[in-house]
Amino acid sequence: MKYKDFLNSARKHKNTCDILKKEVEVLIGRESKNKARIKELTINLYYLSGYVVECSIKYGIYYFIEYDRNKDIKDLDQNGLTFSGQIKNHKFERYSEYLNRHKGDIPLVSGFNGVSKEVKLLYKNWDADVRYLYSEIPIQFRYCDSYVHVKDFNLKAEEIFSVVENM
Repeated sequence: MKYKDFLNSARKHKNTCDILKKEVEVLIGRESKNKARIKELTINLYYLSGYVVECSIKYGIYYFIEYDRNKDIKDLDQNGLTFSGQIKNHKFERYSEYLNRHKGDIPLVSGFNGVSKEVKLLYKNWDADVRYLYSEIPIQFRYCDSYVHVKDFNLKAEEIFSVVENM
């Protein structure tokens, strides 16, 4: 995999998020009795929004350290970064500071000014394990089934993608 594939993955997940949001909005607009379907779609929106953030940040890191576009991402051992030490992880705090050092004006990555506590928690606690959630939501993932908060998190994910895409 080449590092440009992170940006392509972020774009793909962003497009899927757009479809999920439209579907949830339709269900909400119909005052749907199908709360379970709305919850399911909202959790999926959270899950994929996190991947938009993850892939965008990882692309930005490789971009700023001027990683060779033709090398496999797993060969990274540069500027104190390794693929297995930081990039391979899903938790944003394992690697986001590397991007923040180079570009300090990225929503959520650079700080939480003007960000609700719910969106802050959604960002700080996101992990790929959210894909297994449905009926019982562990405390660290609270708000992941709240469309209002997940929609706000998704908007921040879109902002992060936009910043990174335009670098």
